[in-house]
Amino acid sequence: MVERNEEKAKENFSKEMEKMLNTDKFDLSHFISELDVGLSSWRAKAANLTGSNEDLKQLQDTKAMLESIQQVVGNKALNGRVLDRRSKIKIAAKAGKNVNDINVAVDSFMKMQSMHKWLKERQARGDPLPHSQEEAQQLMQMDMQNGKMGEESNESYIKQMKKKQKRLASKRR
Repeated sequence: MVERNEEKAKENFSKEMEKMLNTDKFDLSHFISELDVGLSSWRAKAANLTGSNEDLKQLQDTKAMLESIQQVVGNKALNGRVLDRRSKIKIAAKAGKNVNDINVAVDSFMKMQSMHKWLKERQARGDPLPHSQEEAQQLMQMDMQNGKMGEESNESYIKQMKKKQKRLASKRR
C-alpha cells in the first residue's frame, strides 16, 4: 500500500512538472487552476464529506485569497512586483482574512513561480528534471550552490528566504 501511494505521488508530481514545463509564464490564474485541481480530487471530495481535512480548508482559503488578489490587482498580479500594504489590506478585507494570511498565500504563489522559472532553466540547459518533490528540493539547492540558477530565479528565491527569516524573527520577539 505504501509503495502504491509513493508511485501515485511520483506520477502526480510528474504530471505537475509537465504542466509547468508546458506553460511559458506562470501567473496567478495558473496557480489558482492548480488549486482547483487539488480541490476537485477524490481525496478532497471525501474529506469534504467527512469534514475532517484541515488541508482542504487551507486550500480553499488560499484559493479565496488568491482570487481576491486577482480581483483587486488583476490577473498579472504579483508578476515581478510586491504588493503594497494598502493593497494587502484591501485584499484581506475582501477575502475576510488578515494581512498575514495574504502574505502566506503570496509566498505560496511566489515559491511556485520560482519553481517554474527554475524548471524552465533546467530544461533549457538540458539538465535532468526531478521525479519527486524531494528530488526537486535537492536539485534546486545544488543549482543554487553551484551558481546554476539564473539571476532572476536566484534573486527571487533569496528574497523569499530573507522575508521568511525576517517574519520568523519578528514572531520570536
